[in-house]
Amino acid sequence: MMKIVPIDKFDIEACKRLAEASDEHVVANIEALLEWTQDINWPVAPLIIDNIKTLGSELILPINNILSGNDSTWKYHLINYLLPQLTPELKNTLRQSLQQLTESPSENDRKEEVNLSAKEFLDGL
Repeated sequence: MMKIVPIDKFDIEACKRLAEASDEHVVANIEALLEWTQDINWPVAPLIIDNIKTLGSELILPINNILSGNDSTWKYHLINYLLPQLTPELKNTLRQSLQQLTESPSENDRKEEVNLSAKEFLDGL
């Protein structure tokens, strides 16, 4: 089985293999792949986003888990870099989680401006 999950933030080779992997293989590793999107400044982050953005409903649960989690920076990066590239249907499916972030953000979400990003995203739908 091809190793498609990076071992460090510079593992561009894993991202090249990811680009050639089957959707089934990508979905089986989606949580581990999404972890590498925690910081958009990591060289692998935009490459992973580019490779997973075409997946379908398999993205909803892991994204919702992140949006309801405690990592505000990760939420911010997802809302600003992955979510805009999803299909309109998937964006709509995430509406409730985003609404939650705008209506009752945590202190940290407010500090990282996750609530503002979520509102801006929702306004664009």
